[in-house]
Amino acid sequence: MDKSQRKGSTKRLIFGLVLGLTTGAITAILLAPDSGANLRRLILGRSTAIREQGLSSYITLSHQLQERYSEALAESRAAYERAKQELSNRYSRAKSGQL
Repeated sequence: MDKSQRKGSTKRLIFGLVLGLTTGAITAILLAPDSGANLRRLILGRSTAIREQGLSSYITLSHQLQERYSEALAESRAAYERAKQELSNRYSRAKSGQL
């Protein structure tokens, strides 16, 4: 999976989460048997919980992305150093006539 596919996948995941949360909230409001004051308190409590859950999910996802970026960066640097060393070795052998 390349970078653009992962980016699109992440966007779809976030969009799906937001859509699901919104749909659930609307359904809860429409099917709520409580009075207006009780319903407002319930909505406020649930929206606070949803916001905290969303923030927690965002932080978790952010940390996971940072870890993946760090791992990919370390792997690419190691690959660069290996290729650089191999090229240097081949150049030295060719220069000395050992090819």
